[in-house]
Amino acid sequence: MHRIRITNFKMLKDVEIDVNDMLIVMGEQASGKSTLAKLIFYFKSLPQDFIDIIFENIEDNGIDLQKMFWSKIRRKFYDYFGSTKHLKDFSVVYTYKDSYHLALSLHEDRTMKIDVAPAMFDNLFYGRIRNLITNIRNNLQQSNSYERTAFRNATGQLESFIYQQFDNALVPLFIPAGRNITVSYSEQFKL
Repeated sequence: MHRIRITNFKMLKDVEIDVNDMLIVMGEQASGKSTLAKLIFYFKSLPQDFIDIIFENIEDNGIDLQKMFWSKIRRKFYDYFGSTKHLKDFSVVYTYKDSYHLALSLHEDRTMKIDVAPAMFDNLFYGRIRNLITNIRNNLQQSNSYERTAFRNATGQLESFIYQQFDNALVPLFIPAGRNITVSYSEQFKL
């Protein structure tokens, strides 16, 4: 079961919640509901970000997955929550399964500190994942249906493996508050 533990992040001082397949958050205005929802969406969408990094760089044999993923985590955090320079010390730990978690906090210089559970770290950056990526590279050139099938199988195995590490193959859906939906997404509602 997924779980998020938040300490001193914006208006969320001490929060721990089980993240089920459907989670409805209700409360007073400016109590942290949107921040909580964005944090959950942020962590649940990381598997797809990881997959995208791999496929965007699939032909690069020297790809540094860790460096690229850390960069993506930091950029995405900045896009969702702004600069870390103004934030107080905080801790957000998202547990995907038993000993698999990803934690965010701040270094002394106010930059993002990323911590990944050792077993999860090893599976994401070493071992079997390297073989799965190599298998995709070996099947990039497709001139017949057999080779296309081999490529699809290789990509499916990689995606399945990554989703297993994050204990989730569901694409998250974030539905903002009703009063914000026409303001935030006004372009999509124009005919």
